[in-house]
Amino acid sequence: MNTIIVYSSTTGFTKQYAQWISEATGFEAVELKSATAEQIQNADRVIFGSSLKAGIFLKLDKIKKMNPKNLVIFAVGLTEKSDEYSKSVVDANKIGDTPFFYMRGGVKFTKLGFFERAILKKITGLSEDTDYSSKDNIAELVEFLNK
Repeated sequence: MNTIIVYSSTTGFTKQYAQWISEATGFEAVELKSATAEQIQNADRVIFGSSLKAGIFLKLDKIKKMNPKNLVIFAVGLTEKSDEYSKSVVDANKIGDTPFFYMRGGVKFTKLGFFERAILKKITGLSEDTDYSSKDNIAELVEFLNK
């Protein structure tokens, strides 16, 4: 099966997860802004990774407009992983039965704008870069892909 990993990353956490998934599976990882509709449409399966902002996928609409055949989604966010949170993301983004995997990332304040930093500091109480990412977090997705 011809599979491609396509990702959109703001602060680098989603990119890191895409690279780890690529290493574990041998599938090519391509940044969304470099991916072509032809690449997406020629793939038998597209794994799309995106960060979340307030539980909403960034760039999901863009990948959907490229008409991927078998879409698998992973999201990276600051919130701790839980079944309840994953369900709320699925519901808020109306992805239905699309296979979905959540991985905890972190925050890099230096890569955010002034207002994003201020809001995130107020909401989270964090004031410095924090990294919760772990290569172990890809295990569930990699197992799914190897079925």
